[in-house]
Amino acid sequence: MTWTSPSDEATIELGYELTAEDVVRFNEIQWSRSPVNRGEHYRWYAILALISVPATIAASVAFDFHAAWQWLVFYGIAVILGIAYVNTRAPRRTRDGLRRALAGSANRGLLGHQFMTIAPDGLRVTSDVQESRIRWLGIDRVLATDDLIVLYTSAVSGHLIPTRAFVTPEARRTFVEAAERYWAASHAEA
Repeated sequence: MTWTSPSDEATIELGYELTAEDVVRFNEIQWSRSPVNRGEHYRWYAILALISVPATIAASVAFDFHAAWQWLVFYGIAVILGIAYVNTRAPRRTRDGLRRALAGSANRGLLGHQFMTIAPDGLRVTSDVQESRIRWLGIDRVLATDDLIVLYTSAVSGHLIPTRAFVTPEARRTFVEAAERYWAASHAEA
């Protein structure tokens, strides 16, 4: 990370490598924070509860359940297994599919070495195949997690900066504080 100060406000320049795993991690963050995703999980839970009823009835016939507690235990097990599937297997399949999609050469503009400059008037991101410049008004929000810093350009996409790009936690904190300050200042003026 290099620091230059062409005016009273700091310009921060940062070079980093963006990997497929960074993009996968970003998608995991999106899934975990998305109200749409939570709603989808709740719908699946309801569907699983309904599907478990005929499965339990079939099991009660096949295994000759006579007591209500046997029926309830089997129903509970069916629901728990269904929830475990929704919470583990489905996200894993999505991650694996995303990794396969990112493995192709069509992602050269997304993955690889990136160079970012942030300043009070906006940010500039360059790679070996593209360059973009965005004013802070074009950034929806700044999110810092343990793994990534995301400068969102929409509800579902943004510029990703992996935490490993920073030499020290202090450098990371300074970057995040500057980005948040520039973002807040530009949105306060709008």
